[in-house]
Amino acid sequence: MESTDLKPGQPAAVRIETLHDQVAGSIRDLIIEGYLEPGSRIDETSLIEQLGVSRTPFREALRTLAAEGLVVVRPSKGAIVRKLTPEDVFSMLELLAHLERLAGQLACERATDDEIRQMIELHQDMLALYEKRDRLPYYKLNQEFH
Repeated sequence: MESTDLKPGQPAAVRIETLHDQVAGSIRDLIIEGYLEPGSRIDETSLIEQLGVSRTPFREALRTLAAEGLVVVRPSKGAIVRKLTPEDVFSMLELLAHLERLAGQLACERATDDEIRQMIELHQDMLALYEKRDRLPYYKLNQEFH
């Protein structure tokens, strides 16, 4: 949750996503849902056409996903979906656990009652999606929560 100086009843700022952020989100979803499998080559021409974007925001999106560790961009050869080893996953989760612990401590110290209420509601929504095994909406709420 972002800390703001807004008073109750004031509207929150609208978050505007750039085109390459939207494209990165779409490709990320395809990876998470398994439509783009680990080790598979990303068919740039096909995805650009399906997403209705030009090559520039698409390639910027690939760079973003490469920085996140989801794809590997190979110069002059295109991009592939990264295969994660069990060790990769363990290392990522280990680091994430430490970061989330710190974030949780800071939230407990600094969050308002209303912000805590919102986090609890979001968490309950996440649990309902988890129980239904509805992965993509769960993942999106998890992103929003963190």
